[in-house]
Amino acid sequence: MENKKRAFVLSGGGAVGAYEIGVWQALRKMKIDFDIAIGTSVGALNAIMVVQKDFKKAYKIWRNISYNDIYEEKIDSNINKKDLYKKYAKEIIQHGGMNPTMLENLLNMVFDENKFFASNIDYGLITVNLSSLKPVIKRKKDLTKEDVTDYAIASATCFPAFKVKDIKGEKYIDGGYYDNMPINLAIDMGATDIIAVDLNQVGITRKTKKFNGTTTIIKPNNKLLNMLDFEASKTRIAIKFGYNDTMKKYHLLDGNKFTFKKNNLKRNYLKHQSKFTEVNLDLKTVNKIIEDLGHIFNLSEVEIYHINKYNRKLKKLLKETESLDLKKLVKAKQVKGIFDKRKVIKTIYNNLDFQNKKLLAIIAQIFKKEYLAALYLRIISG
Repeated sequence: MENKKRAFVLSGGGAVGAYEIGVWQALRKMKIDFDIAIGTSVGALNAIMVVQKDFKKAYKIWRNISYNDIYEEKIDSNINKKDLYKKYAKEIIQHGGMNPTMLENLLNMVFDENKFFASNIDYGLITVNLSSLKPVIKRKKDLTKEDVTDYAIASATCFPAFKVKDIKGEKYIDGGYYDNMPINLAIDMGATDIIAVDLNQVGITRKTKKFNGTTTIIKPNNKLLNMLDFEASKTRIAIKFGYNDTMKKYHLLDGNKFTFKKNNLKRNYLKHQSKFTEVNLDLKTVNKIIEDLGHIFNLSEVEIYHINKYNRKLKKLLKETESLDLKKLVKAKQVKGIFDKRKVIKTIYNNLDFQNKKLLAIIAQIFKKEYLAALYLRIISG
């Protein structure tokens, strides 16, 4: 029987690489191990930690990362997006890009040659030779203890934001210019089962070769931080999203952008099924209403909820919301965007027992999402 090989493929994405640590955290919880770890750009850096089995170290680094851990140039942690882009632009024009000296120092500190080369996990990365614009692929067997970190940094050299990486007189840039999610390299290295993290960031993603194995792709459901934004409060959120999305991918948690304990959504539906059925709401529709309400009432997308707690939060926030005049809503067909959705929901909620069914029917057509939200809140409120 052919030997099974599981590969962990990590795409590039700068600061969004924190998400990959959350994915790894969830896979560790499920006791899923790897035979191969492959990465492009920041994925190449994270893959070194996977090979070394240094999860705790990687987790600590990403939870506490700052601009000072990456760049020689000083950047305030509270810098806004506009000023951050100006800083990058200035460095590109004046010095050919930011100097990731501190990142190199950090990687050299965490790289453990004994752990890396003794590990039973193989390693691979992709960088691009700037002169030829051709990919340079390196596997563990091609690397020495002196050049592992050099080629990993080369793979993560997001030109022109970063200065090009010089190795023995040759200049290298980010592997994302060739393949930002190197699934094909995993196939070439003999993988039969691939778990890939697609950070959906800037870069080229090549069509996957045909092979007889299986591929599971994990990607963010939520909006993440900017790829150049190395700020700990944001990377911590990215780690949590990585964990949540992976657990949902393997059906151990429920939800889409929001996250719920396993089977909570189904139990919630069954608890009120007779009333939901009366108004023609199936499980899929109810779950969408639940997520819509979370966005409308600005609930945290990071938390893992028990549905009862989630419902209580919604009811509390509804109670604190002001109501509007129902007749004003009827006249709002052309200008419905001027109303606060929470107030619209509260107004409809307060008038669901209103005897003028024709008026409610008009409201339901104009404010369909808000009407369904109010209906859901009325049902779970008894």
